[in-house]
Amino acid sequence: ANWDVIVTSPLSRCAEFARELGGKLALPVKEDERLKEIGFGAWEGLTPEEISRNDPEILRRFWQDPVRHRPQGAETLADFRVRVHAAWQDLTDKFAQQRILVVAHAGVIRMCISLVLGVPLDNIFRIRVENAGLTRIRVEHGDSGQFPTLVFHGGKPR
Repeated sequence: ANWDVIVTSPLSRCAEFARELGGKLALPVKEDERLKEIGFGAWEGLTPEEISRNDPEILRRFWQDPVRHRPQGAETLADFRVRVHAAWQDLTDKFAQQRILVVAHAGVIRMCISLVLGVPLDNIFRIRVENAGLTRIRVEHGDSGQFPTLVFHGGKPR
């Protein structure tokens, strides 16, 4: 893949992989707090079965309309978008002429895709993100600013 740098969420499921891959490829690895997964409030650490135990439709309502049916105490999608967008801007400015591997969570990947494509917040959970999948976004820089394009989404590493 010829990356120049790896930037990762500091949460262990991403950071451990990023550090191992960085060591194997002799690449610098940087952590960015803003790449953490969205905060799920009362649902943190629970399985889908545990979340649905008292209300079998609760997850369906969330997936269909996450803006109005977020978990109690969860980070709002608007706040999440601001956080991820700030990270995106900083990374694409700082590493403008480099290839960045961002190791992040499904929510962060969905949000980055939604920023590139202009997907409304209430539709971001319609983007399927597989574990260990690959998404490629190309960012061109010019006088009028950045122009990101989604090149590829959903691939699995070999």
